[in-house]
Amino acid sequence: MTGLKAEHAVLRKRVNWETEKSSMTAKESAQLCRLSKRSWFRLHACRKVPAPILIGASLRWRKEFVERWIEMSCPDRREFELRMEAEGVTNAD
Repeated sequence: MTGLKAEHAVLRKRVNWETEKSSMTAKESAQLCRLSKRSWFRLHACRKVPAPILIGASLRWRKEFVERWIEMSCPDRREFELRMEAEGVTNAD
């Protein structure tokens, strides 16, 4: 597996109810950023938005991560993850 398929395989994990409730679809995430769903997926493909989680077969984004990403002026995924790590926050929290 390569690219996004490998990334999605790694993201496949059991998600607790609180995470599921605080997650957003691509459409909801895009609306929060005033983007189209298509633009959101383009940014996702280029790794410009926070990493999603898989709930069943559905990609979701943690609302607090998208909001924090916006506060940070929308850095690319790698920069965002480095900043979050420096703050002591991981995607598994």
